[in-house]
Amino acid sequence: MLIQRVAIALRRQEWTTILIEFVLVVVGVLFALELDTWKDTLAENAEEKRLLLAVLDDVRQDILDLENTKLGLESVTAFGTTAISFLDSGDCVDTCWPTLVAFFQASQWMDVQLNRATYEETRRAGLPRDAALRSMLARYYALNDQSTKIFSDLPQYRELVRSIIPAATQQHLWAECFRIEARHQYLIADCDAPAGDDKTREILDELRANPETRMSLNFWLSTVAVVNSTLDTQISGAQSVIHSLTDFVGDEK
Repeated sequence: MLIQRVAIALRRQEWTTILIEFVLVVVGVLFALELDTWKDTLAENAEEKRLLLAVLDDVRQDILDLENTKLGLESVTAFGTTAISFLDSGDCVDTCWPTLVAFFQASQWMDVQLNRATYEETRRAGLPRDAALRSMLARYYALNDQSTKIFSDLPQYRELVRSIIPAATQQHLWAECFRIEARHQYLIADCDAPAGDDKTREILDELRANPETRMSLNFWLSTVAVVNSTLDTQISGAQSVIHSLTDFVGDEK
């Protein structure tokens, strides 16, 4: 109909009508483009909010995981200190079983990686669009990358100790002295010795006689100390990220 009216107007040289029809066409096209842009913007904003809310949930879980890791590494350090005391003195306190438990528990390794799958999806999408928030998230995950690199290799001490302690004794240690609940590892110090155990002192003497035991344990505890020193900073960073994300997208919890 529009084309037909324009054709008639051209034949009659009705220039005012032609101009009005032309303006209506242009305005209609511009309005349709603007409407499409508005819809696209709404969709992009909704997707950004969805992803950032998911990142917010991940960072909340990060804090719990980092706090659990910190507690675990503090236990590893305490067990390692007990083991070193035995290497120095060769004496057990009351009974030798807790000392062997300490040597074993000091060899525990814990994951320090963050929950970052959603963040990687967000980053691939070029989000968040806010430069300051994007920079904060990048710094937060970069700090964890440094800790992960330091802690990426299993310690030599772990291999040495678990090579010396007999397999049957280790099975008992895993069954009685270690527990996982949800995402938290519990390193139990006061677990019962195996029934009829008479080899604990012999195992400890073998550990003490091996010069690599002390050297590898010293190196491992140094690594644990470095990683543990970053955990408070990572937890503080996670709290800042939560605050910024909540301000940006709102908190729907």
